[in-house]
Amino acid sequence: MANTYASSTNTTTATPNPLTTATLQTSYIQHLVSVKLDCHNYLLWTAQFILLLKGYRLYGFADGTNTCPPETTNDNELQLTILSGLDSAYDAVVTALTASLEHLNMYDFQAQLNVFEMRLEAQQQAL
Repeated sequence: MANTYASSTNTTTATPNPLTTATLQTSYIQHLVSVKLDCHNYLLWTAQFILLLKGYRLYGFADGTNTCPPETTNDNELQLTILSGLDSAYDAVVTALTASLEHLNMYDFQAQLNVFEMRLEAQQQAL
């Protein structure tokens, strides 16, 4: 159950809709669950944590009702998925990165996208 609260979904299906899902960031859990788990308060903590999971529609993943989506097997698949979601302003970097995906690790891939995005922002500010 430790990693289940970091993912999100919108209904009892395992396919999340990014337009309607709320993302639960692990740094905010301490503000949403007022009791810190220790050896004396399991029932109170569990009640609060279950409500939190249900509120973000994640409880089905914790109790086994929903199956988790498949994990990405390699960086190339993830990189191609990211590139396919970019709009036409990124066409130049999409072409360049698609040609060199075999030689880029995820860190370099992200760095290339960040540099291109900074260039786009600088161009838009100049206009």
